[in-house]
Amino acid sequence: MMTIIDILIYVFFAFFSSSLARKSENYIEENELSPLKWDKYLVWFVVFFAVIGALRWNVGSDSISYSVMFSRVKPDFSESKEMIWKIFVDTFQQMGLHWSLGLGICALVQILFITLALKPYRWLLVFVPFALFGGRYWLDCMGAIRQMIVACGFLWACRFISEKKLFAYIIFILIGSMIHQSALLLVPFYFFVDRFRLTDKRTVLIAVLLGCVIVGQTPAFKGLAGYAEMIAGATNYDDKAEEISELLTSGQTDEALSFGLMMMSYLLIPIFIIWFGRDLEEKYGDRIPCFNIWFNMAYIYACGYFLVCNISHYFIRPVMYFSLFQMVMAAMTLRYLWLEYRRYGLKQVAALAFCCVIAVNTVWDVYKSSGKPFESTTYKLFFFHKDQRAWFRL
Repeated sequence: MMTIIDILIYVFFAFFSSSLARKSENYIEENELSPLKWDKYLVWFVVFFAVIGALRWNVGSDSISYSVMFSRVKPDFSESKEMIWKIFVDTFQQMGLHWSLGLGICALVQILFITLALKPYRWLLVFVPFALFGGRYWLDCMGAIRQMIVACGFLWACRFISEKKLFAYIIFILIGSMIHQSALLLVPFYFFVDRFRLTDKRTVLIAVLLGCVIVGQTPAFKGLAGYAEMIAGATNYDDKAEEISELLTSGQTDEALSFGLMMMSYLLIPIFIIWFGRDLEEKYGDRIPCFNIWFNMAYIYACGYFLVCNISHYFIRPVMYFSLFQMVMAAMTLRYLWLEYRRYGLKQVAALAFCCVIAVNTVWDVYKSSGKPFESTTYKLFFFHKDQRAWFRL
């Protein structure tokens, strides 16, 4: 019974957020307002995400460490180049605010960037919550909080690539690196990510993706060691450079992932996006200037994730910068299939199957976690867990 309730919480989050986005879309259309204009429903859409982000307890892999940071532990920023994050944490602690407010502010910045990126396309924003809470993207945002703030900003800032505004893009990267230094890894993508049109290469894309899955099952550890040290030295992962190098050189890892229902969901989501990519471009390509960038970034994420997921979570973290592009493309695919289902019924099987593919991620993850002590998947409110908070003096 508890498992069903845990699942229904995320179902409620998805439907309630979607209903707010739908009301915002209808309000703009009925009043003939610009889609760039904010309205009360869109504001509540943002506020709702921030509130559930603030009230959570141990939801997301690193959420407790952030709670402790905001509460009482002063990090060592003496050699840090992440000055914006340093100033934020220092100011927060000096003001003596409750740590949940810190989590809420981070969640607010994340959803604000996502909303700014998709505000002109409210019809797409209506479907985003189903991909967000159904897929792995919610837990990514709630876990790797600081990096996902930059990743959400990257979703918004990709417009600078489409508009060929190199200076603005570099400024964004520099600001992002002062929140999480690994943002510097995004610099090269300005120069090539929008140059290739891939939607009409369906067979090749799926073949390459499956090749990445196969290669990722037996990764060539040693050949990556030198590159790993170089990348780690240029990001805030430099303190892990020696550990990563040792792991790759030895070829031993205890973080290999079993290929179960969740991994199947990770694989099938990009396959659906690729399969209907040409249809999506025909329907939405002219309406969305960043469509090609979104599609290419989503594909980079899919291939990159399967190449490194069995090595170490240190390698998954940089790839997560592209996860939200997959979320957006998944939402777009879901909308396309839903409209086809309602209008023609020609793609009913595909529409229902894709809904299951998205939902199985959260459903199975919650099923495995529900009832286990100190798990970080199911949604929990912090004021119901005083016994656990006592361990961290929160």
